[in-house]
Amino acid sequence: MTIKYCSWATGSDTTGNGSKTLPYKTIDKASTGLTGGDEVRVEKSPDPTALTGTVGFILNSTTVTGSGTLFTTELVIGDFILAPDGQYYEVITLVSNTSATLLKKYPSATISGYSSKKLGVTDTGAAASSTTNIQIVSSSGTSSAFLYISGGWNLSTEMQTGQTYFRQMHGTFNNRYGYGLYLSFKGYTNISRLHFLRYNYGIYYNASNNNTCTSPTCNSNSSYGIYYASSNNNTCTSPTCNSNSYGTGIYHNASSNNTCTSPTCNSNNYGIYYYASSNNNTCTSPTCNSNSCGIYYYSSSNNNTCTSPTCNSNSYGIYLAGSSNNFFYGTLSTMDNSNAAIYSNSFYNYINKASLAESTKVVSGFTNYNGGYLYINDMNGQSYIYTDNGIIVTQNATAGGTGREWKFSPTNPIRNSVYPLCLPMARFAVASSGQVTITAYFKKSGTGVAGALRCRYGQIAWSDAAQDIVSNCPDDTSRNPVTLQFTPTEAGVVEVEALAWYVSSTTNTVIVDDITISQS
Repeated sequence: MTIKYCSWATGSDTTGNGSKTLPYKTIDKASTGLTGGDEVRVEKSPDPTALTGTVGFILNSTTVTGSGTLFTTELVIGDFILAPDGQYYEVITLVSNTSATLLKKYPSATISGYSSKKLGVTDTGAAASSTTNIQIVSSSGTSSAFLYISGGWNLSTEMQTGQTYFRQMHGTFNNRYGYGLYLSFKGYTNISRLHFLRYNYGIYYNASNNNTCTSPTCNSNSSYGIYYASSNNNTCTSPTCNSNSYGTGIYHNASSNNTCTSPTCNSNNYGIYYYASSNNNTCTSPTCNSNSCGIYYYSSSNNNTCTSPTCNSNSYGIYLAGSSNNFFYGTLSTMDNSNAAIYSNSFYNYINKASLAESTKVVSGFTNYNGGYLYINDMNGQSYIYTDNGIIVTQNATAGGTGREWKFSPTNPIRNSVYPLCLPMARFAVASSGQVTITAYFKKSGTGVAGALRCRYGQIAWSDAAQDIVSNCPDDTSRNPVTLQFTPTEAGVVEVEALAWYVSSTTNTVIVDDITISQS
């Protein structure tokens, strides 16, 4: 195993040799020629220093108020201070010794009297342009052994006693230039205790697969905290990607099969963004607060799995645009999202359980007639199906039945008899002979809607006419049994559907309950 040391502050890529006494300056130089099982050790940044006095932070505010503080003496703009939620936030204005302004809104609970600290950083100077590579990983590991690159090393003692926070400071303060750490066509690297602040991109993976990154902090970058471009099978654990000015905490562009655990992505434009066929990704316990959008899926489908996300104080908590067959497990928790908890305009997406505190829970952007559905299995004990121009929900029996009932609400004349709300009520096996009888009870709130039972033709052969078998609900507001019958001529499995459609009212509903099935 080869170990190389680097120190931005004291090292040299010209005269250094990678030893602890003559370290290289950059990760690029230190990692050149290494392979799996080798290691790059990066010098630690100064330890955080305590601020005088105490500090108050306000939920969804950029204002920081001190008591007995010396902001103008102990801080400069571009410094990062510790907040009660355990994260560091950038200061961009020093109003006085007791008043400062953060780059982005503080996304956590209001608190005063907090003993804060100033983050110790390693300044990399001003990057020349937005695409300047500051640190580069120049080698890969192997499938049997990672190339390890880690920060926080005390070069004198060869002990890992801290963290390494790289920061870009430009003479034009708002210029956040460069790629903090750049990996292109690299694989099997293991990165830890390395953090990147105030760049254009914090960490950039380009066509880089099978990499691991642990607990990176990528805050206050211009575009992205962590960016995956055509990069697959990567794992990131406990990343913090906050206050990335105009962009995204964690961004996937045509990148699939990546796993992210416990990310914190607050106060960005987008918390987490899956873009352009970024499929089969897994995200566990993300926190995405105070963004424009918490988690955004765009043209990214097929079992993107998200478990127990928390998305508060965004415009939208979850946004599903042209993205289907995505699954949310655990409990999706949202509150104070200004437009809605969820937006969906895609075919089929599934939420296991939702705790949505907003009055506007779901905005359906489905294109008319496209048959899109958003399924929520459990929201306050009920199951919901949101689709274009209609909602179907379970509820405790209200219409005279027992147990649970389904309520159909066509909300637009588009949902007429040609395009009714449709719900499969049961799938059941039948023998090859004997009349099948299906009965369900229907109750309409008014005569402005209609309902029916239907078995679609072509599931199995039957002796009845070669067409769908439909039985309509009577045109009144009583609770009526609706019976459908057919005689199969082959054994198989049959599905029966309940339908509801607009006649003259967009506020009338149809309740369906107590289905029974028998075969003579």
